[in-house]
Amino acid sequence: MDKKILGIDRKDLVFIGRGVEGKVFLTPEGNALKVYRDPGRCKSEYKILKEMEDNPYFPKVIERKRRYMLREYVKGTPIREYIQKKGLSRDLALNLIEFTEVFEKLNIKVDGINKHIFIQEDESIKVVDPRRKKKYKIHRWVLITLKREGLIEYFLKVLEEERPDQVSKWSKDISKILKKRNKKY
Repeated sequence: MDKKILGIDRKDLVFIGRGVEGKVFLTPEGNALKVYRDPGRCKSEYKILKEMEDNPYFPKVIERKRRYMLREYVKGTPIREYIQKKGLSRDLALNLIEFTEVFEKLNIKVDGINKHIFIQEDESIKVVDPRRKKKYKIHRWVLITLKREGLIEYFLKVLEEERPDQVSKWSKDISKILKKRNKKY
C-alpha cells in the first residue's frame, strides 16, 4: 500500500477484517476502506453501490480509485450471530421478507450471507459485498440460516399472517431445506 490511500495516512487505519477479496480498515472519520486484491472486483462492486445509492440496504460510497474503495462503515451484527443472541422478532421476519423481495428484483447476490448481511439495532438490514448474478434466490439462504437456528416454523407463521401472497414461493424452498436435515450448509 502507498503511504496515503485516498488521502488517508496508512498509519491511521485500523484493521477490521480480511476476506477472499481483500482487507477492510476503519478510517479516523469512521468510514470503511476496502483494499481489493482485484481492481476489477472493486470496480464491479463500486458500480452496484453507486447504482443503489438511494437504497437503504447498501452503504454509501464515498470514493474509489484502482483497488481502493472508501464507503460508509456498516455497523450492526451479522445475521446469524444476531439471531443466535436475540432471536427472530416479528419485525425482523418482515424485514427479511421485504429484503429478499428487493434483492431478487434487483438481481443482487450477497456472498456469504452470514458474514455480509448485518442487522442494525433497529432491526433494519445492511449489506456489504453485493454482486450481480441472475436466478439467485437469496431467500433460500435466509431459510438455511433460519433452519440452523430452528426458526423456520415461526418465520412461516409470520409469512402466512402478514404476506400470504409470498407463501407459495417460500414454501417450496422450505420443504426442500427441511428435507436436507443432515446436510451442512
